[in-house]
Amino acid sequence: FDTPKSVGEYIGKVTKVSAKSFEIDTEKELHAQDGLYYLSGGCLINKVDKNTVYPNKMTGIKTGIEIYRNFNSQFEKQLTNSKTKRQIAAKINIRNGQIEAIDEDNNRITLNLAQGEIPKNLDKLKENFITCFNKTGEEDFYLENITTDDNLTFLPVSKINELRRNVFKELMKERIRNYKREEQKPLKYSEFVIKELNYLNNIHNQKAKQFYENCNCNVCEMSAESGSKIKEIMRTKHCLKFAFNMCKSPKKLFLVDEKGQKYNLAFDCKNCEMVIKPNTLG
Repeated sequence: FDTPKSVGEYIGKVTKVSAKSFEIDTEKELHAQDGLYYLSGGCLINKVDKNTVYPNKMTGIKTGIEIYRNFNSQFEKQLTNSKTKRQIAAKINIRNGQIEAIDEDNNRITLNLAQGEIPKNLDKLKENFITCFNKTGEEDFYLENITTDDNLTFLPVSKINELRRNVFKELMKERIRNYKREEQKPLKYSEFVIKELNYLNNIHNQKAKQFYENCNCNVCEMSAESGSKIKEIMRTKHCLKFAFNMCKSPKKLFLVDEKGQKYNLAFDCKNCEMVIKPNTLG
């Protein structure tokens, strides 16, 4: 109840405290700018020397307290700098004047290569084909393997790159042509355990309403956001009386929104819940 935030990853206990640092019994690797949490407060790490931590403040740190890490600076940097790509594996076979491309789902295409001059350096030409077809960059595919025979005619690097783009473009078209959409089978509706639903179940649109009705459930109220007239705007376990230690107080409390409207509050003490009423006080 005190906070909805996570305390973070458990690091260990403080074993020694000095004027500007403390030591932790831990096997975890800590980094500068990590955020630490402990029962009486929190701090940022300025510097780490093995298990000795030099924080930006020492307030509340003493021997025996448990330390948690709620911000891992290295992990955050890794997420920020990551360049994850989702690509499809493809194989290229070049032989007898044709180029064949096969993807990981066995979709395949075959294109004829343009005829030209006999290369002066066949090995260099093969190397150019391999290099250019590996430059997939932001393409939908990445090259898993490429094989060539000796029946290659000369192509400049610019033409090989153009060929790569055309090959992968045609291979994607073939994937789309061969794709079989999976249709959902008709649903078999079961009896819903609750026979009547109100705004607390947050049913906002007609599709959701129809689903519950198909389960032999009566939707007697739509969600508060749908504009239906309801007895409660919200019911919450975050009770203000409990928060202010006023459970037995007869004093009336209310909430004020950003427009200055005041809302009545009711308290279900048996279930330790607070109810916000739709009627405003002006």
